[in-house]
Amino acid sequence: MDSDSENATSADRSDHVSSDNSNIKKRGALLSGARSFYGADDDKVKDESSSDEEEESESKKSKKSVPAKKSEMIKLEEERIAKIEKELADSIAKPQTAEQFDRLLLASPNSSELWLQYMAMHVAAAELEKARVIGKKAIETINMTLTKEKFNVWIAFLNLENMYGTKESFENIFEDAVKYNDSLDVYLSVIKMLASAGKLVEMEEKIKKVKSKHKQNTKMWLELGQVYYSLGKFREARNIKEAALKSILDKKRQFDLIVRFGTMEFQFGELEQAIANFETILDTYPHKTTIWIIYVDQLVKQEKYETAREVLERAVSLKLGVRAMKSLFQKFIHFEEQHGTAETVEEVKKRARDYVENLGVN
Repeated sequence: MDSDSENATSADRSDHVSSDNSNIKKRGALLSGARSFYGADDDKVKDESSSDEEEESESKKSKKSVPAKKSEMIKLEEERIAKIEKELADSIAKPQTAEQFDRLLLASPNSSELWLQYMAMHVAAAELEKARVIGKKAIETINMTLTKEKFNVWIAFLNLENMYGTKESFENIFEDAVKYNDSLDVYLSVIKMLASAGKLVEMEEKIKKVKSKHKQNTKMWLELGQVYYSLGKFREARNIKEAALKSILDKKRQFDLIVRFGTMEFQFGELEQAIANFETILDTYPHKTTIWIIYVDQLVKQEKYETAREVLERAVSLKLGVRAMKSLFQKFIHFEEQHGTAETVEEVKKRARDYVENLGVN
């Protein structure tokens, strides 16, 4: 073979190789594309799949959160409505203007509470004359059978004059109040009102009058005694007790007065005097079980536990009826359970058992 033929053959081979290489590269590119589709793009597919899963998860979460959001919205709406209702209720419960009061009083003309709030609104605005007008209107409007409602307005009217009026204006209202209400109730309310205001001279004037008008009334004496005790006027309170016992001669009512004044001495007076009072009562009424029990209760309130125990010791040593002794032992046991020890409780229970055995009771 000549050289030209060899060169041609070599060129053909070269072209064939080149063509093969080109085809290989093309196939490589195709395979590469295939790999991209099934391989490298696999990551993309995974990413897309992951993204789809996330979207699906978010969608599920979103779907799940819908009821929660709905519930929250309902709750907020309920709170908003409740707030509006409260504001409306407050505006009804606490009217702020004359128009609101007038409107409410058309529906509830016998409500002393509304009338008093109406008066108070004018007093707060320093409109005293308007408050007086409302007070008079209330007295005229409230049904005459509703004595308590009317009485409330009369006392508020008196309080208004006591605070902002003159002595003359106060006395004018007082005289009318006594005329149209239970006079004792008016006197006692006014006496307390004057005591609270520190108008003791005027208070004494009213006390002097009420004593002459209602000297047979137990309630009057007790309330006057409490007024003096509340003012720290112990001597005057004790004098009231003595005056009461001179005026009321019924033994049962006297007994009640003595015990009630004795209790007031414990509550508002001097402890030593209170103890002395009850000891005197027990000397007179040693068989009254209630006195022993009241005495112990008052000592316990003053935290005089040892004195109370001594009183109970004396009480269960008495020779009283079975029912009375049972009450006293029960009181003693209860006292020791509250203020004693397990040992003292058992001691009292043993004394009670011994008492029963001595009676021959099984």
